Amino acid sequence: MGPSGSIVTFPDTVGLPTIFDPKPCSYPPPREKCAGPFCTDPYKYRDSQSKLPLCSLQCCKAVHEKMPSLSAC
Repeated sequence: MGPSGSIVTFPDTVGLPTIFDPKPCSYPPPREKCAGPFCTDPYKYRDSQSKLPLCSLQCCKAVHEKMPSLSAC
């Protein structure tokens, strides 16, 4: 017992259920990678036309240069 709370410890021979085993937390999930060519940064934005994940204006321009032109209706 102490000012921050109580701590209870048991020896390994007691055989506690696995629910008490420490597990690494995986939340939040890792972010998608940028769709820019040769870019491995996590994305920050989504392109409004293609909905691709992008990290910067440079990657946005590079992706649009590779995409075929979209004809206006």
